[in-house]
Amino acid sequence: MHTIAQFRACIPYACSVPGERAVTGPSEAPDEGWRDYLPKVREYLAYCADAGAWMATQGSSLDPRYHPTADGAAKMIFHLVPADADKIRRAFREAGDQR
Repeated sequence: MHTIAQFRACIPYACSVPGERAVTGPSEAPDEGWRDYLPKVREYLAYCADAGAWMATQGSSLDPRYHPTADGAAKMIFHLVPADADKIRRAFREAGDQR
């Protein structure tokens, strides 16, 4: 049987836990909430760098059409609604500006 903690990891709109910031649902404006995805986007960028380096040792490379790109991040980072994909793309652009 699954526990609530296991499901919270999979459902970003789960009920808030005392002491944690409540996550809002898909009703928020598309330009709000993108900062929540910055850590995941940074993980994605680090993954792409590591995977690209490993693939180079194998004589291959990541497909630059997909990785690292804003669309690639939206495909790789879990989200429930299309509006969240737009937030991921925005976070990707912002993370690129911060590098």
